[in-house]
Amino acid sequence: DEEREGSLTVLVLYCSATRSIFAHAVPKKGLGQDIGPEGYLVEQIRDDILWLGHPQVMIRSDNEPALLLVVERALAALKAKGVTSCSEGSVPYDPQTNGAAENAVRLLKGSVLDW
Repeated sequence: DEEREGSLTVLVLYCSATRSIFAHAVPKKGLGQDIGPEGYLVEQIRDDILWLGHPQVMIRSDNEPALLLVVERALAALKAKGVTSCSEGSVPYDPQTNGAAENAVRLLKGSVLDW
């Protein structure tokens, strides 16, 4: 419980094509931070993907309901910008289905903890 009180919630995005990692601190998981017309998380995902310049993307995430809603809104925001996009959930109870993203999270945690 002490660790959770002092912890920071971070949205981590990983691009397998470029091996780019994006990290955004958020107050909580999900769409609770509705700053801007699309919400902070959705805007960050959209802007990161647009910055990479890919004409089509697949967004993978775990199957938490709060994150699935974020992904759904991000897909709509990308479509509005002309990016072909789709999503794929991970296999329940199998973290290896999203192994590259899990490695990016571990790398980020190690960098922050060493800092």
